[in-house]
Amino acid sequence: MMLLVYAYYKRVSIDRKQFVQRNIKREFSKFEKYKDAIPHGGCVL
Repeated sequence: MMLLVYAYYKRVSIDRKQFVQRNIKREFSKFEKYKDAIPHGGCVL
């Protein structure tokens, strides 16, 4: 039983990592677009 829970937890954490990486890429591309619009390469954050 514990092994099943452990395997599920591992899978979920991997999914979460991939999701976060995808989100970061999306945010980064958004940031790149903003960066082009702002003079002097200012930060939007």
